[in-house]
Amino acid sequence: MKTNLKTILNTGSYKYCYENGKFTFYDNRIGDITKGNYDSSLFSAIRQEHIVILDLSMCPNVPDVISGFPYVTEIIMPTLTDNIPSIANCPKLEKVTFDPSTIKILKEKSFDGWPPIKQISFGEDFGYTLSFCISPNAEIDSLDFSLCKHMHLTEHAFQRSRIKSISLPDHIKNLPEYVFCDCPNLASILAIGVIKIHFKALRNCNSLEHLRFAEEFYADNFGLDTSVANLQKKFDALTKQEYEQKNAEYRASEDAYYQNVAAQNAAYQTAAQNAISQALATGSSRGMQFANQFAAQNQLAEQNSTGALDIATQRNKLKAQEAEAYTQNAIKADDTIRQQNLNILQQAVADRANEVQRFAADASLEA
Repeated sequence: MKTNLKTILNTGSYKYCYENGKFTFYDNRIGDITKGNYDSSLFSAIRQEHIVILDLSMCPNVPDVISGFPYVTEIIMPTLTDNIPSIANCPKLEKVTFDPSTIKILKEKSFDGWPPIKQISFGEDFGYTLSFCISPNAEIDSLDFSLCKHMHLTEHAFQRSRIKSISLPDHIKNLPEYVFCDCPNLASILAIGVIKIHFKALRNCNSLEHLRFAEEFYADNFGLDTSVANLQKKFDALTKQEYEQKNAEYRASEDAYYQNVAAQNAAYQTAAQNAISQALATGSSRGMQFANQFAAQNQLAEQNSTGALDIATQRNKLKAQEAEAYTQNAIKADDTIRQQNLNILQQAVADRANEVQRFAADASLEA
């Protein structure tokens, strides 16, 4: 460490540790090293050092901005609750280490200037978002609020952000106006508690591919029923009608078969009786006549047994097909609703965009 910086820190009785490129600062005067005060001797001196890791994890307070560390590749944040520092002029920064479970509020333009983040999973104590809570410059792929027990979602919350996916807790029932407006990268929304969206909530979300809302999702404005249960009932009704016809056709075939068996048995009995009478009349050997009668009876019984097995096999196959059809109805209903919701919302985005633009144009003219 250069004598100038060490002298400044020691003279000011700052609490710090610096070794092997890692500078740990745990003084409550965090703003003295993080704010862009170029008139400060400490601010200038610390930036002349080859600091690679800036560790603020033990700081009792959180800075508003961290700026001007030319060599830093990692920043370790203090405990974050209601203030997310913006970062600027750190050209080599690759990583920010922080605990998202302690965050309770997202204020305007959070995570501004941070390096790319794959996913942020918030804890159950997270409270609420302010409008425009994610900076349009923040490169965040996914936000997960699914564990949050008391989250409140405000209008314009994620407007103009670049997030790609988001998961909301089950108690969120509505998507407020403009909540995801102008989010060009947003492809997935998982919000299984949502039953209603406001038509401006998804304006210009042109990358949407996957949407998951509550079964009773409110779609009256589109004249469609988007309940999975209701749609499955419709599919089941069609399946019932189809298999009632197939079962009737099977029963007709079965009845015809057994009627044929009865006719064959009756014919056999008549033929056997005639043969016996003829044998007695002609004096032929009774033993031979009874042997022939027995052979014919066995052959007929074998034919009847094989035919009955075929009928039973057909019955079981038909029942299995019917059961599988009802199983597929549940899958088909869920897939259909997902696609239908996607079509609804994409159409809503397209339909409402022109309307919003007209309102904006009218407002501009009035102004």
